[in-house]
Amino acid sequence: KLRIKQMQSEAQCAMDSFGNPFGDEVDRGAILLHVLTKFSDTYRSSINGTSGHASRELTGGARICHIFHEVFGKTLQSLDAMDGLTTFDIQTAIQNSMGTRHSLFVPEIAFETLVKRQIGMLEDPALRCVELVYE
Repeated sequence: KLRIKQMQSEAQCAMDSFGNPFGDEVDRGAILLHVLTKFSDTYRSSINGTSGHASRELTGGARICHIFHEVFGKTLQSLDAMDGLTTFDIQTAIQNSMGTRHSLFVPEIAFETLVKRQIGMLEDPALRCVELVYE
């Protein structure tokens, strides 16, 4: 606790040495709002492609669109929805969801169980898409 207070005191001294660029009477809430608004506007213009920066590569929203449609889309198209799912797996899921009673329609629980397992196949491509956007 003493070490934390000492570090806090040192940081405060360093901040005091820089001075207050806005004077003594400052509405810090207004400054924070201004900074956040400026950041938000810059971020929005970057995503919308109106930032005015010329580049030889895709940036902002164009890059995200390319990654999502070209890279992620092609990966999804290459996946087989029935991969790792056999007729026996489907029958077993239906029978397990019905228990001792018989029904005319396929129980919803069987569908949910099978779909959750198949959706798991999308996790790696989705994480890769996020990594590409983040880079």
